[in-house]
Amino acid sequence: MEPEFDFDFLTPEYLLEKEELSRVRAIRRRVKALEIKKQVLTELKSPGHEKRIARANLGISNLDAELELISERVLKREVGLERYMVIHIVRYGGTERRLQVLCFSVIDRGIGTRLTWELTGRSLRKNQTLGSRHEGLCINFAKIYRRTLDGSWVRLHPKEEHQ
Repeated sequence: MEPEFDFDFLTPEYLLEKEELSRVRAIRRRVKALEIKKQVLTELKSPGHEKRIARANLGISNLDAELELISERVLKREVGLERYMVIHIVRYGGTERRLQVLCFSVIDRGIGTRLTWELTGRSLRKNQTLGSRHEGLCINFAKIYRRTLDGSWVRLHPKEEHQ
């Protein structure tokens, strides 16, 4: 008898709508291009390169902010995950993290065009209070639980049409 696969399929390609997915991929391509441009400018040290590097950094931060907005909107709509929630994530493979989510993003791990969600925030201490240590992880297959006000944990699932 095979063990039950009880993890939710949460890949960005699965949860994003077609227009959102194409926008995310375009943003990721633009960020990579700006990072390459910044690296080249840093190595060349041509006249006025500081201003061009600053413009590239500003472009990257603006695109990252747009990715964060898209990610937050999609994860709220499709899974019910919101900023400032205290969550417990069990990833496929056994990794577990408890954190207060402060930032969402979509990254590609350099493996073809595969995208993954990146969640970052503050870790929970052993006594379940919020800590100050930075915590983050990437997810594609996971179980996500949110902490309720009474301290119990409730599982979040993708919307029914995605199951």
